Amino acid sequence: MRPADWQTRRDFHILSPGVAGGLGERSELDTSVYPPHVHRLHYEVEGWTGDALVESFPCYLVSPRLAEELEAGSLTGAQLADAEVTISPGAEEFVDSAVLGFRWLRPRGTPGRDDVAADDKARLIVSDRALAVLRRHPLENCLIEQWG
Repeated sequence: MRPADWQTRRDFHILSPGVAGGLGERSELDTSVYPPHVHRLHYEVEGWTGDALVESFPCYLVSPRLAEELEAGSLTGAQLADAEVTISPGAEEFVDSAVLGFRWLRPRGTPGRDDVAADDKARLIVSDRALAVLRRHPLENCLIEQWG
């Protein structure tokens, strides 16, 4: 490594968030490609432990507070969109209604270059900078591994 490289080098991480539910019946996706391309996301929550980042392959959702911070932080590759979030019948009394405000995190960056990206297997890849933002929020059920 050249002496100046340490100043510009960024490390990247694979995040495997907890699963709080699954794709609901009103989701629209193209399953002719892998990973499936989701056009409209309906996320049906079956159980939520309070994490600010959750998933259901191939989608990621973030809490309203985390979404605000991601938008304000100017992280490259992070695109937020609205999603329909519902709580499955029978889980209403066990799941906090705060989950209904979650937003769809659509990773649009290039892995290893942008702060937020997804690889060809739809795994969430984030930079140190993005991970620092995420770690300011509950991530108790999120597995974090070194990428690359």
